[in-house]
Amino acid sequence: MFICKRLKRFVAKIEEFWVKFTQMQIQNEIKNQKFFVIYANYESDFTGAFDVIACADTLPPEVLPDSVKVNITSGKYVTFLRAVKCHKQL
Repeated sequence: MFICKRLKRFVAKIEEFWVKFTQMQIQNEIKNQKFFVIYANYESDFTGAFDVIACADTLPPEVLPDSVKVNITSGKYVTFLRAVKCHKQL
């Protein structure tokens, strides 16, 4: 499952992607998933446009038929871990 958007660095609003992602209630489909964001396809360097993909690690295609699969090759990557509590909108 993913949500993808092409953004410019200084106007990127990552939080709205997570809000949309959590509103889809994907976390209720399969327990013990890991949720994360992939930043990819940089136009040039960190100042250019790039893709932001909010996703889950294990979600069968039946849950969201229009989803795509992203393969990440083995290598060293910078990771930022943070526990985030999602709040329901009232």
